[in-house]
Amino acid sequence: EDVGTEADDAFLAATAAGNTAAQRRAIDIIIAKDGKLKLASLFNEQLPGAAGGSVDCTAFPRLSKLAPGGAGQVPEDRIRALASQLQVELPESADLSEGARAKWIWGLSRLSRSVTARAVGWLGLAASDEDWKAALGELRRDGRFAADWMTTKRLERTANQARAAQRVAQGAGYDERVTNLEVWSHVSGSTRDAAADAALASQVARATTATHQFNLTGADEAMMRITAGLAVKKAMKEKDQGLDRVDVAPLQADLALQHILGFVNPTVILATPPSPARGVGFADGGGGGGGGGGELRLDAASRTALERFGAAAAAGLPVASTTDKIILGKAPDERGMRRPEHFAAIDVAPFERHEAEIGRLSAMTGEAFE
Repeated sequence: EDVGTEADDAFLAATAAGNTAAQRRAIDIIIAKDGKLKLASLFNEQLPGAAGGSVDCTAFPRLSKLAPGGAGQVPEDRIRALASQLQVELPESADLSEGARAKWIWGLSRLSRSVTARAVGWLGLAASDEDWKAALGELRRDGRFAADWMTTKRLERTANQARAAQRVAQGAGYDERVTNLEVWSHVSGSTRDAAADAALASQVARATTATHQFNLTGADEAMMRITAGLAVKKAMKEKDQGLDRVDVAPLQADLALQHILGFVNPTVILATPPSPARGVGFADGGGGGGGGGGELRLDAASRTALERFGAAAAAGLPVASTTDKIILGKAPDERGMRRPEHFAAIDVAPFERHEAEIGRLSAMTGEAFE
């Protein structure tokens, strides 16, 4: 029943708060419709209006999407700018009369129906006041954005998202303040013993002489670590990557060397054996020709030879013997002084491209080319 202390308290509180004719009329309607107890939950609801620099738009779901954080409190300057753009009248903030409250309800209702949900979505993406003003300037009087404008903004968002994803993939980015020794310590890892670390640094430093351009004759272990770290650091700079994007080398010596050289040099030495028809050469993704890709495929014998050369270089011993008739990458430094039994790595791809033609021409002389 609509009697008792609780109902009477709700009625007294509502009549004490209702100091206008509209509010008193609302009390009578609520009592006639739902009883006095309903006054406790309904009468204290606030009508929309501007307060504290924001407008409560929780009763208007479309406009509430413009609120930062989704709390329904939209900055007053944005609501007024949008109303001005769409020619919707709103009352003054200082006017707290019942007439002004009614104008707020009517104005926000009209404003909610004067802009499309898609336009509200684009406006809601404005992160700053400058972005808001720029977007609002493109909003047409019918509450829509032009299709060309939306297409352009969509492409910009896609590009920005791609750049953001790239920044995430690159991590912290290259930092010049990181020292060569710090780079090497990271790449070599903390589980490698001192002797293995020194041997690996020596191999990397000698194999990347063209990158760091230091003369390593008589270099000690510290110099080897510094130059090896410098080679890796230069590759990090070219790729704009920090240490967080550089993996630690495997503990196994040959895999560690392959890992580091593969990072420093765009030509990656693969551990997988090639096809029987092609023992050594550049992978081109097809059946022949060579030279089209960036991967140097080596057979088991070539890998063994390279490992022997690396070990000899690390020990300071000659890498060539009297039985080595062809030595890959050991051509003389002077231009025009290359001997027939020596050729450089750069010669492999051109030779493979013309190998079939050389074989055909050699057959014309009666001596097959091998």
